[in-house]
Amino acid sequence: MSHPSVSSIIVWSATSLCTFACSTASASFTLHSSYSSWSAAVGGGDATIDFNLGSITPVTTQYQSLGVTFAPFSATAFPSSTVASDGWLAVTGFLAEHKMTLTYATPQVGIGFDLIQSFFVDLYFQGTLIYSSPELNALVHGISGTQTFDKAVLRSVTGDTSKVDNIYVANPIPGPASAALLAAIGLGRRRRR
Repeated sequence: MSHPSVSSIIVWSATSLCTFACSTASASFTLHSSYSSWSAAVGGGDATIDFNLGSITPVTTQYQSLGVTFAPFSATAFPSSTVASDGWLAVTGFLAEHKMTLTYATPQVGIGFDLIQSFFVDLYFQGTLIYSSPELNALVHGISGTQTFDKAVLRSVTGDTSKVDNIYVANPIPGPASAALLAAIGLGRRRRR
């Protein structure tokens, strides 16, 4: 059995440190070490999934007004006065193999979060995996990209129940009909002046 040399461990450690300290990119996705960096990258105007549902409750369609639904058994809202910023968090579902699955009504360019424990994040578009993150911890507050996705899966690193405080939803990307409507409204306002 061979062991890594001290110099290879130092190189690996420096690379790992940069992964968490620097803004890192993979393909068309970037990891953000601050909420403000993530929010700026996705165009701001984001909404918060705070998991404050008033009681211990499975999370499914409660955030449908934000364009997000959760797969059955993939998340449960829990009160927590010690680790959650607002007193509420979500726990991954043990019946869903400790994965929290979010499906979006419109394509997204980013997902933000306040992680309490480490997760892997997989992003999908129309059923195809387009990005799989390295292990993310509380130092990472979001992922943004130029490629859109319509489903995100947060997977427990430990294979056990894991917790997340908040999830942030980026501005929806307008479809062609919405973009045309916005352009027409803009032209109408311009002509009135």
